[in-house]
Amino acid sequence: MLEIKIFCINLQKPCRIFDFMEKTAYFESLLGRDMLRYVLMRKPSLDDSDVISRLMAEIDVADIMGRLKAVIKDVIDEHISGRAYGDHAPAPAGHLDPWLRPGIVNDMMADYAARLDSLLIPADRIVRVMSRIESLTWIQGLGDMAEDIYAFMHGALKRADEYGGIPVSGPHRDVLMNNYQLAERITVVEHITGGNDEDIRRYLDTLHEYARARCEEVLYSKIAGMYRVVAGSEDLRHVADRFASMRLDLKDMDMKIPEPNPAWDAEYKHLVPVDFYERNIESIDGAMAFRMVLLQAFGRHEEELRAEGFLGSDGELRIFTNTAFDPFRWMARSIQMILN
Repeated sequence: MLEIKIFCINLQKPCRIFDFMEKTAYFESLLGRDMLRYVLMRKPSLDDSDVISRLMAEIDVADIMGRLKAVIKDVIDEHISGRAYGDHAPAPAGHLDPWLRPGIVNDMMADYAARLDSLLIPADRIVRVMSRIESLTWIQGLGDMAEDIYAFMHGALKRADEYGGIPVSGPHRDVLMNNYQLAERITVVEHITGGNDEDIRRYLDTLHEYARARCEEVLYSKIAGMYRVVAGSEDLRHVADRFASMRLDLKDMDMKIPEPNPAWDAEYKHLVPVDFYERNIESIDGAMAFRMVLLQAFGRHEEELRAEGFLGSDGELRIFTNTAFDPFRWMARSIQMILN
């Protein structure tokens, strides 16, 4: 009878194909076990509060608040100087320029709102949050990520309410209108003495402060709106819901580990050298070591992952947050990548 022979992994001696198939199944079982305990259902590395704060950092505007407020000054200066309306002949001395009526504040607010729309784009923030969820899941597992995402979305909604309730100080509209009337009206005495300049200067100061306050209200409203859009993101909620469902499925997964085989165990440790990394590099634990092995396998199949949508055009992995992600199929596919 013809005996079919192949070479076993890392062993330079022939073995029966039946033995090879048994060993492959053994390795698959160990890889499945390690993928669960080191990746999908691993012990979280961070506290929930730390995860939530890292997600909140992706939508925080504190670092650009100074820039956003500086745009207010630019808008006001452009409109008051008349540059926003093209070239205007200056009004005679002692007269108010015709475009500086109180209604100009509405134009300033609209202009500022349009500029904010290009700086506070909720969709961009959601993309950043998704990317952070992907990276955090690698070090947290699916365990508590669903609750952390829900808590983050609640925190974003709370932040929206906070910004929406920020009080803004500034002159009342009645003061603006009164100063405008004084600046526009030139009395006989002012006509003779040219004393209307003071009324114009007072009105322009009031106009500037009034416009600043109204634009700040626009700013806080836009920021609050951005937070509300993120908090209500269907994409984020879908990811959280899927994580919660997958966690339950994986928790109930029955992993059948075969009886130990010392020879195959030693060979597996060469294939997946988690112990070696843990022994020799203090900063690397088992989960990190296994992730390195997994990423090496992904690197060998980069084009396949890209074609399947699990690798973005930026080269970053999009696995857990990918709508096509199925933990069981992913485990089976990843195991084959490592074994191949």
